[in-house]
Amino acid sequence: MDFDNYQEEALDTAIDLANTLDVVSGEEYLNNADDVGGWLQGRGIETPRPPTERDVTGLRRLRAQVRIVMEGSEEEAEEALDRIVAEASVRPRVTFSKGEWRLGHMPGADRLVDRVAAIAVTGLAAALSESGRERFGVCSKEGCRDVYLDTSKNRSRRYCSDSCSNRANVAAFRARQKK
Repeated sequence: MDFDNYQEEALDTAIDLANTLDVVSGEEYLNNADDVGGWLQGRGIETPRPPTERDVTGLRRLRAQVRIVMEGSEEEAEEALDRIVAEASVRPRVTFSKGEWRLGHMPGADRLVDRVAAIAVTGLAAALSESGRERFGVCSKEGCRDVYLDTSKNRSRRYCSDSCSNRANVAAFRARQKK
């Protein structure tokens, strides 16, 4: 896949947002405005003001739409992406930087959720147009449902991270040893 650095960071933000809820245990990582502030800071997203509880609710709604783009059917993904664009008033933006033209997106308003939505749309649109939805996956480790983008050449990725892969392999090894 040939994403430029901005598109790759934008996609990482979308995936990271999608994984801020442990869908197996129900553990929520965006519990309050402080958690959102920490998450934004960790992603390097600057905000015009500190997050509020309204931003927490908005990001959770955005997260649900992003997960649909990654996990739903083609039709559901298209509708969810359109919904993100419409609700956040995301507009395309073409820039010339480092000797290259780049397509990105910017929020129509200066709301925090719109800013994150514009970033997520940029990453998701790049991934979808570059390689399609079949490159999105859900972790195969029992007890994990995190999403990821499979960048392997033979589309063989099964786990969201090395730690899930290692844990699954160790569990399989131990199960074989017991037999």
